[in-house]
Amino acid sequence: MQFKKIIRFSVLGFALGGFDLQIHAQSLGLEPLITGVDRPSHAVQAPGDPGSLYVIEQRAGRIINVNLANGARSTVLTFTGFDTTIEGGVHTMAFHPQFEQNGLFYVSWLEDGGPGIGDYGNVDEFQLVSGQGQFTKRILRHQIRDPSSTHGLDFVGFDPTATGEAQNYLYITTGDGGFDGANLPNNFSQDLNTLFGKVSRVDVRGDDYPADSNRNFAIPPSNPYANDGNPNTLGEVFLSGFRNPWRISFDRENGDMFVGDVGLGSREEIDFIKAGESGIDFGWNAFEGTLNRGKASLHPNPRMPIHQYDHTGGNVSVTGGYVYRGPIEDLQGEYFFADFNTSNVWSGVFDRNINPSLFNGANFTVVDRTAELNNGILGGGQLGHIVSFGEDLDGNLLFVDYGQGNLFNPAPNTGVIYRLAEIEPLIPGDLDQSGVVDLADWALMKLGFTADLSGLTAMERFLKGDLNWDTSIDLLDYHLFAAAFAEGPDAAFLGTLGIPEPSCLCLIGIASLAILRRSATMPIPRIVTESLKCK
Repeated sequence: MQFKKIIRFSVLGFALGGFDLQIHAQSLGLEPLITGVDRPSHAVQAPGDPGSLYVIEQRAGRIINVNLANGARSTVLTFTGFDTTIEGGVHTMAFHPQFEQNGLFYVSWLEDGGPGIGDYGNVDEFQLVSGQGQFTKRILRHQIRDPSSTHGLDFVGFDPTATGEAQNYLYITTGDGGFDGANLPNNFSQDLNTLFGKVSRVDVRGDDYPADSNRNFAIPPSNPYANDGNPNTLGEVFLSGFRNPWRISFDRENGDMFVGDVGLGSREEIDFIKAGESGIDFGWNAFEGTLNRGKASLHPNPRMPIHQYDHTGGNVSVTGGYVYRGPIEDLQGEYFFADFNTSNVWSGVFDRNINPSLFNGANFTVVDRTAELNNGILGGGQLGHIVSFGEDLDGNLLFVDYGQGNLFNPAPNTGVIYRLAEIEPLIPGDLDQSGVVDLADWALMKLGFTADLSGLTAMERFLKGDLNWDTSIDLLDYHLFAAAFAEGPDAAFLGTLGIPEPSCLCLIGIASLAILRRSATMPIPRIVTESLKCK
């Protein structure tokens, strides 16, 4: 679709005794690229292939390729022996930066360990040959402590800003190994001799452990614990102190890393690592966000998150996102993230030059995008559960909706891959969506005055006359409609329909100020609408 500059405009913006009457048009929306996906967990484009999208169907253990022009789907890879529980299946995939030359890609998935045994988190390398993934080698096999196989191995990805040999460095996230990680006295997440609660970085083109079939990689020499001579540190460890890092990403402009770390019962957090930093401890299990859990002595120098939110309103599990670097000019530099349970979506610009010693969980202001995006889904619908984000080759932000229904077991084939897009701004008063505000809209507006709005979506209410999105149709909406009607093809009829002319709006605003202050949601009494005619 054609992307357009964001338009946010005010139909009316005059002050009425301190009351600023203003309405902003919708401008951001979600374009469904692929629908009917079976519980998708990740979506990514391959270098050199802008016409298709690779999507992981987690519980089906399958990776599919979808032609974006005609919707044709083909199976690239099918896994067997995978765990089918809450955090099992196939998780994420990453194409090697030199994929166009070597055809290599990497997949994280959970292998079923059997009854009473924790799963194995695997990272495997494949080569794409004639549209099919062919196994080449195992990069890592990591056993999860908890038989329930939670907080295991999740994300794999490359830094898009890397050059030279660093293009071979794959980043891997691993959780603390289970729900009991909150109370373990030995604190696996800080133990640098395990992969629990870590972000690791490995060189996929080398092998420093030829005798170990579970570790087929080399240690990048710039890793913080590489060649430190300490037998109690793993050279692949890059960052530590996480509970369940659910999606990391890199700012494609500068290489900064953002991590969404899922909390326990109080806080969800976003962590920041400036390009070039490593060896940082993020505090779990002594800290949940900035909340001290009474074990601070275990983490003498933890880094606090740049943002956190609590569990009010049903929020329980953060999904880390991306810094927007796509074609929408006004969104440049905004970091988008979401909550998996509620699919609330937020975004904000973080100042990367803030001293980390000042990080306190409230270092940037975020905007709640949820209503705007739900109201702007092209073709209708509502977000289910955002399990992941992604980027296409042009930097467009992708939303991976796990599906509708139960959080961990949504209805099959209800998953959707969306692309963040600009949509045509809504015209306040254009209730029939014809592009102009005219007599036909006035007929609908009159019906809206007495309409029952209960149970309607925000968009449905808007199309009945709730032009300022405040859940009711009242005098404010009447004013907005009048201003729009006066600019339309039937403006000559303004005085005969009982619609106040724009020149009278200030007088009407003053006359109705007492009503507005008493109740901004009061329906318009007929006596008011009849007596405020401008001739």
